[in-house]
Amino acid sequence: MPRQKRINRIKISYPMPVPLNPAHGEITSRHPMTSQEKKLPQSTAGVLPRVCSMGISMWDPIYARRFHASREHEFIHVMEGETVIHLRKEKVKATSGDTLFLRKSTIHRDEFLREPAFKVFHVMFQWDEYDVILSRDINAKLVRVPAIEKQKIREMVMDMYGLFRADRPFAREMINASLYNVLLYCAGIVNAGHGQRGSGKLAEEKLYAFIEKAKQYIRDHFNRPISLSDIADHLSLSEYYVSHIFSEETGITFSSYVTQLRMERAAELLRDMKKNISDVAYRVGYENQAYFGKVFYKYFNCTPSRYQARVLKASRQKQSSMSFK
Repeated sequence: MPRQKRINRIKISYPMPVPLNPAHGEITSRHPMTSQEKKLPQSTAGVLPRVCSMGISMWDPIYARRFHASREHEFIHVMEGETVIHLRKEKVKATSGDTLFLRKSTIHRDEFLREPAFKVFHVMFQWDEYDVILSRDINAKLVRVPAIEKQKIREMVMDMYGLFRADRPFAREMINASLYNVLLYCAGIVNAGHGQRGSGKLAEEKLYAFIEKAKQYIRDHFNRPISLSDIADHLSLSEYYVSHIFSEETGITFSSYVTQLRMERAAELLRDMKKNISDVAYRVGYENQAYFGKVFYKYFNCTPSRYQARVLKASRQKQSSMSFK
């Protein structure tokens, strides 16, 4: 049974964690640590946070009715649904994609709807630098950051959960370091002003610069084998993040954009009758001429040789008409 004590007539609960097998994945209970979250060993990682438990949880309704607190700091990332965290003097609403922090010993209760689905990624941790790095109003600012920043946080969260599930050597240290990166990223975007009202223009400019940088890299390298991982490495971002943001902002996928550039350049080269098809294929990034032919046909509804024949015919007709003038 959890240990309970009364402070100012508000019931405070300190439930104890129960081990979780990371291979089982989903967790079916709630916070703080009443869910079957895996308890991690202690670490002496200096300024790094120490993760005590983590998991994907669906909270117990008792915490919506009863004020409680935890011995550890809490990191909460809403994956599905929405929640309202009630503090003693304020409340914060978070929906899917939002991230919240609760300092240890903070008295609160968690209001949420079980229908539709409600699910959070929940981390309990200790960190001596909490009050130094994370501002008191971080929650109010984090829920207002642009979607691009929320997507980045979601990606980092899932990377951290992947480390937890993998159970690799030095997993404890890697998870602590991963959480450290998430904490600093959240603090960084808030301190940079992204959580302030009126920062939309700055976010749009940042997003535009990111997309243009990605496009320029593709334009410079589409004439050779190029992959999404190449773009991600160039931008120091993950493949998932680059793929999601590129397609969302341009309305076209990375692979479709590369194909578009290659086909436009191929058509331009094929207008020169001195260029043979295999040379054109190589110049636009295709080592296999047959595959180039299939892509070209799908794009222009004709084969490269047929395209050249049409260009030649049009050129002769133009010359013929000019000779009669």
